[in-house]
Amino acid sequence: MPEFRRSFRSCLSLAVLAGLLLARPALAQTATAPESHRWGVNDDHIVTGPAPDEQGQLPPGDVLLQARQAGLGWARYVLFWFAVNPAQGTYQWDAPDREIARLRAAGFNVLVHVAYPPAWTTGARYANQHSAFWCLDEQSPDGVKQGQPGSDEFFNCRDSERRPGYRAPGQPPLADRSADFRTFVDAAVRRYQGQVKAWSFGMEVHNQVFWRGSIRQLMDEVLRPGYEVVEAVDPGLLVAGPDEDVEASYDAVMAMEAADIASGKGRVFDVLAFHAFNHSGWDTPEKMDRKWRNGGWGDCQFETPGMPPSCSMRGIAEHYAKGRPVWLTEFGYQADSAADANAGAWLANWIDGIKARPWIDKAFFYRLRQDDGVKDFGLFAAVPPAPGTPAPAATAVRSRLATQALPEFSYLAEGAVADFFDLDVLVANPNPQPAPVKLTFLRDDGAVETLADTLPATSRRTYAVGRTAVPALATARGVSTLVESTLGLPLAVERTMFWDRTGYYGGHTGSAVAEPATRWYFGEGSQGFFDTYVLLANSGNTDAHVTVTFLLDGEGLAPVVGQVQVPARTRSTIGAMDYPELADKSFAIIVDADAPIIAERAMYFGQVPFWAGGHESAGVTALSRTWLLAEGATGTFFDNYVLVGNPGETDAEVTFTFLLANGSVVVGTPHRENGATGLGRVGARSRFTLDVENAGLRLDVLAGDPAQLSDAAVSVKVEASEPVVVERAMYWPGNFTTWAEAHNSFGITETGTRWGLAEGRNGGPRAFETYILVANPSDQDATVTVTFLLPDGTTQVLDRDDQGSSPLVVKGNSRYTVPPWQMPSGEFGAVVESTSGAPIVVERAMYWTPPGGTPWAGGSNATAVRL
Repeated sequence: MPEFRRSFRSCLSLAVLAGLLLARPALAQTATAPESHRWGVNDDHIVTGPAPDEQGQLPPGDVLLQARQAGLGWARYVLFWFAVNPAQGTYQWDAPDREIARLRAAGFNVLVHVAYPPAWTTGARYANQHSAFWCLDEQSPDGVKQGQPGSDEFFNCRDSERRPGYRAPGQPPLADRSADFRTFVDAAVRRYQGQVKAWSFGMEVHNQVFWRGSIRQLMDEVLRPGYEVVEAVDPGLLVAGPDEDVEASYDAVMAMEAADIASGKGRVFDVLAFHAFNHSGWDTPEKMDRKWRNGGWGDCQFETPGMPPSCSMRGIAEHYAKGRPVWLTEFGYQADSAADANAGAWLANWIDGIKARPWIDKAFFYRLRQDDGVKDFGLFAAVPPAPGTPAPAATAVRSRLATQALPEFSYLAEGAVADFFDLDVLVANPNPQPAPVKLTFLRDDGAVETLADTLPATSRRTYAVGRTAVPALATARGVSTLVESTLGLPLAVERTMFWDRTGYYGGHTGSAVAEPATRWYFGEGSQGFFDTYVLLANSGNTDAHVTVTFLLDGEGLAPVVGQVQVPARTRSTIGAMDYPELADKSFAIIVDADAPIIAERAMYFGQVPFWAGGHESAGVTALSRTWLLAEGATGTFFDNYVLVGNPGETDAEVTFTFLLANGSVVVGTPHRENGATGLGRVGARSRFTLDVENAGLRLDVLAGDPAQLSDAAVSVKVEASEPVVVERAMYWPGNFTTWAEAHNSFGITETGTRWGLAEGRNGGPRAFETYILVANPSDQDATVTVTFLLPDGTTQVLDRDDQGSSPLVVKGNSRYTVPPWQMPSGEFGAVVESTSGAPIVVERAMYWTPPGGTPWAGGSNATAVRL
């Protein structure tokens, strides 16, 4: 029986992987960032961003969808301080919440630019709530300097009128405006943490009216505080700047930053950002007359030999960037009408010029909307009779970029149908617009089947392979699947396999597999009670020489090394049972190859009839010092293990933090195996197994009561001094003598605020039960909303706890379970979002009971995809 089981397993796992990869030789290109990540658009045409139905303009999602389809991947959103923070301590987040959510739902990366202070902190006044600030004049009755808009007197305050703080007649001075700014930025960055990737700050550097003060005051009161707040909240975020036209003040800011760096204060920008417009004289990429700080007109171009830095974009970059990325955060053609064809020709020329210059990392078109009757820069008409109609400028953008906007692929290597398995491919479309998809299925006999479909907005589909979807696959023993999102819209894609076909007494779910790589890591592996297989596929045209290293559980044990040659366009299977040294051992695994391959690992146990239960997963290609596991349960029903592999040459000091549903936190570090004192370690080139239920026996407890772990729903954070790999495996029911099923997931290394799940079922003949597990590893409470995506595109929203009386809040440093009775019946996907901005981690567990069979005979688990 063991040999037959191994042969059967080998036939099914990755049997057609090489063929699928060969059928799409360009697949490896998607390992690099798509071209759309280089291009962006400004979303600042209404004070706080466009409401979905603002004055009947800009239909919801329509313009954003067109912009994404044109190949744009970033959006620069202007956050008006005065509109969001109208009074000290008062915030109005509705408009930016709505627009940032729309941008993210459309698939944009978001850069937020904070600008325009409120009158209560500067004393400045707006005309019609949107135009420039008035200069302050204490001698006038209302404290406002008189002058005609547009005049020198209006736009140029005297130095005596530019000062920190504001004192209205007869009133005490307000608090220091730098403190006000820090408070606002801290609130904004925390609110949109996980939703925004980059920030910039400015008060119109070239027009000091907006922050009446010197450039030094602007640096000390705006630019440096903004940078420091972002770094304190999330060092992984980027700060771009000065983010203004290149004029005298720009040069002064950069000179001050250089001096601050030299004095030890440090930089204030991670990215060098500036603007370029045709109305300022930059008419074409090769001839851009610009009025610069010398007060004269120069022949300034992209690269002009012999010209000063101020008259060359490349000169600006080389002079100021100092190795940092360069972003054009605004550039565009000023037109009187959306119908101006000159805008299209100008932008096409500029796009070609930017594409030819890789030192320009990102470029943002200015802007989404074109107001007719005024000079503007928009890509889309904004007013009737045709709101949302692409202007010639947008058509030029699409023609130049769309061919380079790569579709998104999701690859599922594992799959089988025939007599033993049912195979379902699950695809969820979380976007507010339909998502065309193409599914390509490759059989083990080399035949190819395809299926084209369009998922409605906010919907979820089950493709029952060989049954209702592509019946021709009903006799296929092995099937691999490629899901192509042809418009590049982000999707959640999973695969569930059930066995046997009639009983459904077992199963597992897997998320989309990564691209080929030369190194793969696994935290889990065991031989003896289990059978472990390492499955290797080589899609290339040259043979791959592969080394598989098994890192044994325990200190001081030498790794076991195996080697195999995987011929071009084929696959190989390594069984741990072929290595006597691995008998009755547990281990982590490293796979090294001299050519890119895909590696997966499968583990099975039991004899009913081939195995009772098991789990399977592709590896990960990168180690990390921090891993997060949302799912976990202990007690009499589940056994829960955390597996830590240390492939490095240095011992790793490891700390486990357990987050419980009641908000309790338990922290511990492994006992030293040799009894030595000091922090516990996972030895170099070894594996450590932690039985969570009995963690107190293997950990030196640093905080909390480990007895709480004996019967609990628990999430785990693993932190290590060296890069490691972490997985979690769960088995049930009871102990190993009665186990019948299992599931497994890798940890994740990045938190997020919006997660997508493709698989989810409740009820039916097999009594499915789905649980969504949410871990909040931060100190900030997370207010969570779950949007269930139904097959017909309708949605159900859950934003209350299981009592139905309070908002669904996951307390800081805790774990929360959304139970089946709060979810729809039937099949669904889900989007899980932290609306308060606190980063979270999300997984899903699903269990089922065959008719007349053992309760929860089958089960699977998957980590959500970060959207």
